[in-house]
Amino acid sequence: MPTVLDILRHLDLGNSVAESDANLQSYFLETQPYRDLIAERKDIVAGDKGRGKTALFQILTKNYTRYDALQTVEVIAAFNPTGSPVFKSIAETPPLSEFEYIKLWKAYVLATVGNWLLDIYGPEHSAETKLLDETLQGLHLRSKDTQARTIFRIVTDKIGGFFRWKKAEV
Repeated sequence: MPTVLDILRHLDLGNSVAESDANLQSYFLETQPYRDLIAERKDIVAGDKGRGKTALFQILTKNYTRYDALQTVEVIAAFNPTGSPVFKSIAETPPLSEFEYIKLWKAYVLATVGNWLLDIYGPEHSAETKLLDETLQGLHLRSKDTQARTIFRIVTDKIGGFFRWKKAEV
């Protein structure tokens, strides 16, 4: 008969790093933040390292088409779910003012979503996509590479120009 110690040694509680856990889907528990995303009460999930943001993202990207509330929603990765953090470089620069951070994140969201849309539809799809392409090109935020790391680097490379803006609207 196995001892408690034998049972505990063979117990698999999953990998402590969500992006490395092949079985995450089988034991993921729907949390309130997950339900808030599904119900579109929240759009952004923030939290310290190890709080489950990557697990939530991975489950959501695999399952979002199963929810009626998300039938008209696309999930876009605006961060690097594996490897080194996309936003690490921001910690290596002098602190910005609140307004500068607002401009930075608005530019990042615009560039992320805009480049993603243009990657799918192309600038010739409609008058709106043509205008979007012209806007991103005019702001020097257009990229054929839509990976979060690339887009964030493009935005932060242009950061000095953004700080001359009087306001930032997306």
